[in-house]
Amino acid sequence: LYPKRRVSSLYYDTFNLDLFQASENGNLERRKIRLRFYNQDPVKAFIEYKQKYGERGWKENFEIDSLHPLIKLKSPQFKETKIPYRIESIYKPIIGVSYLRSYLISPSKEIRVTFDSKLLYGKVLRSDNHLQLNTNLSYEVSVIEIKTGINIKCGFNSLKSVFGLNSLVCSKFSKYCTGIKITC
Repeated sequence: LYPKRRVSSLYYDTFNLDLFQASENGNLERRKIRLRFYNQDPVKAFIEYKQKYGERGWKENFEIDSLHPLIKLKSPQFKETKIPYRIESIYKPIIGVSYLRSYLISPSKEIRVTFDSKLLYGKVLRSDNHLQLNTNLSYEVSVIEIKTGINIKCGFNSLKSVFGLNSLVCSKFSKYCTGIKITC
């Protein structure tokens, strides 16, 4: 579907981590706000609002524009660029996540699979007029996500054999929530 690429995100939340708490508590209505870019090029970053209501979810992407107060992002891994510091005057960047993603799609195009590996986490720190991000905390888990309108829960054991992974576990996994737990 796409070439293999490095995905990087800065996750935004409130001072009290309200978005994290909603996800951890299993609230019916949840959202994530992140700045996302690919292949370590934040110049092409965009803001993504990811919303869920129960099992149903949707995303909206927005270009970065002058409506957001911009601040420099400095990181050993990324080019220096300007990103929004606050979004909606409420949310600020909390953590960074970076991982290598491979994309697969079935011949019928009804099933998409992403395989995420080499996860790296780091806190976002504010210093004077810039943000510092070091995604240097490695997390040794790979994530396979299957995206389809077909109910595949009943075929989970078949998926394990297709991927040749006997240790495959079907579970909820949030890179943002995991990042909060291991960096704080």
